[in-house]
Amino acid sequence: MMSSVSPDRPAEPFVLASLTADQVRASLEALVDLLADCVEGGASIGFLRPAEPDRLRRYWQGVADAVAAGERAVLTLHRQGLLVGSVQLGLAMPQNGGHRADLGKLLVHRRARGQGASRFLMRAAEAEARRRGRTLIVLDTEAGSLAEGIYRRLGYQESGRIPDFAVTPDGVLHPTVIFHKQLSAVTVRSASPEAPEAVALMNRLSAYLAETFGADGRAGFAAWAEWEDRKVFAMAECAGQAVGCGALLPRPEDPACAEIKRMFADPEYPGTGALVLQYLLDQARALGFGKVCLETRWANQRAIAFYQRHGFRPGPAFSPYQGRPECACLELSLV
Repeated sequence: MMSSVSPDRPAEPFVLASLTADQVRASLEALVDLLADCVEGGASIGFLRPAEPDRLRRYWQGVADAVAAGERAVLTLHRQGLLVGSVQLGLAMPQNGGHRADLGKLLVHRRARGQGASRFLMRAAEAEARRRGRTLIVLDTEAGSLAEGIYRRLGYQESGRIPDFAVTPDGVLHPTVIFHKQLSAVTVRSASPEAPEAVALMNRLSAYLAETFGADGRAGFAAWAEWEDRKVFAMAECAGQAVGCGALLPRPEDPACAEIKRMFADPEYPGTGALVLQYLLDQARALGFGKVCLETRWANQRAIAFYQRHGFRPGPAFSPYQGRPECACLELSLV
């Protein structure tokens, strides 16, 4: 059986980062180039053409100061080592507004448009807002722009319009649309793997594994029915929709070790995989396990990087994966 985290689909995957103030400063020139490209491309994001590098540089220096003060979050998107996008969350709210965040400066370089970068960044921003305890996002955008359509497709609701709110990079007045979205938190609970929504999630996982690695991983989960206790199936939900799952089963030859199986996270809900994994680790501790292990493929570098970020390290191959060099057996001590 193979444990996996679902990819976010592009052939050459995006790499997301949440920047510290020092990282913003270190990436200053790349951020200036990104912002300049968007301004020159006609985006109404607070600047006029021609883009002035010194002005943009001062802007990003101010953003770094705001990040250092805890007033702003900056997420960036890279592909093949190049900065292709960024989005920000304004977090400095009055005392009665600590539940909301202002979303701004959704930037996608022209070389990366039409590849899902905007959607990826928006989902990541929503996940970051949830992580920071924010349940409401507000934003504004140029009426009739491509961005307006993106926000609507992602479930943002129009709150109103303001005429002649700003000028385009060419100096033409335009109205703006105010949007908002209430965020539902992703929650994790124990469930039955036979529930229809759980079956649907695992079918998606199996289809991905079969297409990518030639094996769907179903056989390794057959042991679920053999165990009466010390087993957990976790399901993540958001607004009543199943968005992730994972299972925990005792290893037959090692009663102190539990194996993680059937890990899946819907790429539309970033951060879900980490919530499911943490739930399983908490359950493993509560059930008295001293170690957890899992198997994936060395070729599945996204999954390996995910587990390593959560403390997993390569361990000895366990049954039935001995002698199979394509299999990566990872483990984490709970004691």
